[in-house]
Amino acid sequence: MGRDHIFGLVALFDLNGEHNLPTWFSSLALLTAAVLLAGLAAADDAERRAGWRGLGLVFLYLSIDEAAGVHELLNRPLRAAFEVGPELYFPWVLVGAGVVAALAGRYWRFILALPPRTARLALLSAATFTTGALGLEIVAGPWYATEGKDNLVHVALVTAEEVLEMAGVALFICALTGYARERQLALALTFDGHRRAQPPGLVRFSARGIRSRLSLTIAAIGLISLGAQVLVHTLGYGDAWGLARLVNVTREGNIPTWYQSTMLLACAALLAVIGRARTQSEDPFARHWIILAGLFLYISVDEAAAIHELTVRPLRSAFGLGGLLYYPWIALGAVVVTTLAISYRRFLWSQPREIRNGMLLAGMLYVAGAIGVEAISGWHAELFGRDNLRYAVLTTAEESLEMLGVLVLLGTLMAYVGTYIGTMTFNVATGVTASDPDGGEARHAVVGA
Repeated sequence: MGRDHIFGLVALFDLNGEHNLPTWFSSLALLTAAVLLAGLAAADDAERRAGWRGLGLVFLYLSIDEAAGVHELLNRPLRAAFEVGPELYFPWVLVGAGVVAALAGRYWRFILALPPRTARLALLSAATFTTGALGLEIVAGPWYATEGKDNLVHVALVTAEEVLEMAGVALFICALTGYARERQLALALTFDGHRRAQPPGLVRFSARGIRSRLSLTIAAIGLISLGAQVLVHTLGYGDAWGLARLVNVTREGNIPTWYQSTMLLACAALLAVIGRARTQSEDPFARHWIILAGLFLYISVDEAAAIHELTVRPLRSAFGLGGLLYYPWIALGAVVVTTLAISYRRFLWSQPREIRNGMLLAGMLYVAGAIGVEAISGWHAELFGRDNLRYAVLTTAEESLEMLGVLVLLGTLMAYVGTYIGTMTFNVATGVTASDPDGGEARHAVVGA
């Protein structure tokens, strides 16, 4: 059965595939662990903060690696350098084993110093994850090398490997949430950005500072991607052992894809928080916020799994489309955007002017890239193909506009939360509440502006 079976639907759920639904879910689970670790680094006692922070960076990298397959770039040069045989079909596991040993040496005492239940769960999660990520890769390598991958044994091995990895992450999340509940830790966040006296138990984010950093990130992603394409298309460097693919905004399953999917997920989270707060205040437009949260959750999944691209082949075959509709999914996208604009016109006009203008600007930027420039790049691809620098420039412009649109929306939502919602308190036992921290028995993180 080919990977394109049933117009790509099989590949969409393939545990051995990349940039699909299982990959998005696994990356999200790892990112969730990283966020929880960052919260503990801010809220826990001072002597544990460095340990939580270091583990948070590890899980942030693992989330990126799951989405972008960074570790797989090691296979080709290691095979060439050491001439490994079929017994070590995936030579990256040597590097992985070294990293695991280094992390174990670094964090062994830190984990054992935690409460017994937390320590046991953390060690069990590490053993489960490592068994899948390294153990089964080592066991399965010789089979892959001699028997290939298109067989039931391969499916069973891959399924066991991925299930063990996801189970390991789930156990670690349980360990972290249990620890936070036992220690009665809570985290209070605000985006107001004012320099007034800071109450205890508050992490204050500057929306302007976040926008500035993310703007630089978007510029760096675009310039690095374009630079890599110049090397490939004009200087003949090829794919540079996969490094060009890793930063190329025209490709899927890489670092730019992870970044954009994560920013869309952040928008969905803020929209959900606003929707909950507006529901509690009996706002007639509360459901509009919640629907938008669901929509952005889907767009985050779609960015990582490229679900919309599954419509290209059947639509092209059915209607013989080309030219500006060479990527025919943009016609569906235009219908969705038009429907959304009509349905949300009253919602938009009910918002404060700065919020309404921010949401409109974000929508125009995103649609200009996702539909407008996409149509032009499709026309170019039909006439001249996609393996050229002009197509790279067009797709870089497209992705940059999409990322800018998401950034403008994220900034607008942070401003809305800071001005109209107030402080968000995160507590494992009680969930998220939009209120000022009241002290109580729970200890909160205190971070300067």
